[in-house]
Amino acid sequence: MTKKEKNTHKTLCESLRFQTLWKAKNVYPSMTDEIVQRINMEIEWIERQKLVRGFLQLMTIMEAAYSQLDMSIGHENGFLSGSVVAYCLGLTDKDPIAENQISPEFSQESKIRNLNVGIRFDPDKRNTVITLAEEKFGKSMMRTGVPILKLDNIILEFHRNL
Repeated sequence: MTKKEKNTHKTLCESLRFQTLWKAKNVYPSMTDEIVQRINMEIEWIERQKLVRGFLQLMTIMEAAYSQLDMSIGHENGFLSGSVVAYCLGLTDKDPIAENQISPEFSQESKIRNLNVGIRFDPDKRNTVITLAEEKFGKSMMRTGVPILKLDNIILEFHRNL
């Protein structure tokens, strides 16, 4: 890794930590040590897995969807549903602290190749979200009838809310 790449990675990591802690104040008005420790543990794992850029890209897509489409997000049953960082960033509406959940991926120390993330969108707005994401991050592909978009080391699947 070059010095420039290291500096970029460091800046992205600081941005993810700042964004998460900033938004955590809204979803957890009384921040306990347990919540801060959990956020730190998850961010350290995300950094080790080199998923920081992908998480920030996911956050960008969701912020655009919320602000431009006035849409809601459905429950996510995979990795994101057990992540406090994902909850704070608005990537899922399921509070893993309240549900006493943690994604099993956080216990894996070995490098994962790609993290598959499926997010459920309102059926009438899903295609618009896909278009917004493509404008920002490139063309999506189809995999088993579900549009996907590769974001750094994250594969985002655009599912329909049922």
